[in-house]
Amino acid sequence: MGLSQSRDHRVTLEAAGQLTRNYRNLHAKATGALVTGVYSREAFESILKQPGVEGVRYYGAANPDGTATLVFVGTDAKGNDLHDGVIIDTHWPCPPFCSAANSLNA
Repeated sequence: MGLSQSRDHRVTLEAAGQLTRNYRNLHAKATGALVTGVYSREAFESILKQPGVEGVRYYGAANPDGTATLVFVGTDAKGNDLHDGVIIDTHWPCPPFCSAANSLNA
């Protein structure tokens, strides 16, 4: 199945809230795993505007100090990483860059 096939990635707020609670309960409290952070629009656009990009893949990663992060890379229509292009990490962590309380973080 290629990435060019249509897939609806959307989820309801209720379902997304349950998913984030599940993660916090299973992983974050016990392991200190990355719970949330924010990236700029420019960061994702730098990946998406590259020729041949059909999707974005994320990898769980760790900074040199051991704190969790994510690495994002563009993918082609076959799902292969476009590793010669733009790769991003370095989110703004929460805290201090947190959202007001809502169903995703409560």
